[in-house]
Amino acid sequence: MKKTVLTILIVVMAVCFVYGATNTAETHNFSYAVNDGDKVEQTFKSSDVVTINLKPGNQLVLYIPANATTGYQWVLKDDFEEKFVQLDSTDYKAPDSELMGAGGTSVWTFSANEEGVTTLAFEYLRPWETDVDPEIVLLIQVHVKEK
Repeated sequence: MKKTVLTILIVVMAVCFVYGATNTAETHNFSYAVNDGDKVEQTFKSSDVVTINLKPGNQLVLYIPANATTGYQWVLKDDFEEKFVQLDSTDYKAPDSELMGAGGTSVWTFSANEEGVTTLAFEYLRPWETDVDPEIVLLIQVHVKEK
């Protein structure tokens, strides 16, 4: 009887450990600014949807941490509605640090056009790895509305 109880207890603990280890989602961060305003810090978990509100004519700049030395880069999926938001430019800002392998920032600039809603889907991946899921997925739902 004691062996059975001990065995059940060990199995339950193992299941709890495995569930806990696989159910933790790492948080990430990025920041953004509208019309050269103050940067807004944002935290997200991969595949969560983050909402940003804009007015037509606003400029949106995204600052997403990246590390080009790892081979990873942020890729914007091309299925967003350009009539609502248009990509103006992208850039990679190297780190200020002199440490080998230090990460930098991927900078994306968009213009808000007409009223509507679209989703910017970014994937952090190594472009040559075609059969691998992205390391991180950042989904930004942009609401363009005259207020």
